[in-house]
Amino acid sequence: MAAGALQTAVVNPAPTPAAEAKQPAQVASREEKKAVVGDGSVIRENFSLPPSDSVLIDDLRKRVAAQGVLLNRSEILRAGLAALSALGNAQLVDIASQVPKMKAGRPKTR
Repeated sequence: MAAGALQTAVVNPAPTPAAEAKQPAQVASREEKKAVVGDGSVIRENFSLPPSDSVLIDDLRKRVAAQGVLLNRSEILRAGLAALSALGNAQLVDIASQVPKMKAGRPKTR
């Protein structure tokens, strides 16, 4: 540029309150995210099951279907959570100690 020429800089204007309201809030942790979600919302979870537990879920679905109640796999798991939460601490610990531990993480791909 020639000496004495004016230079213009592009400056991003400060966001307006309306623009800030449109941007989703950043959530720091998984627990905070769950606290932000309302009662009618659904949170997707991913977890691993051994094949025997997957077969058990299918067997439970068939048992309740024979009684006229149709449940999907998610509803079976939620029913199990409801049953576990109704137990006393001693019973819960007894059942939890019978669950075999699994290796965390995804299996290595070949």
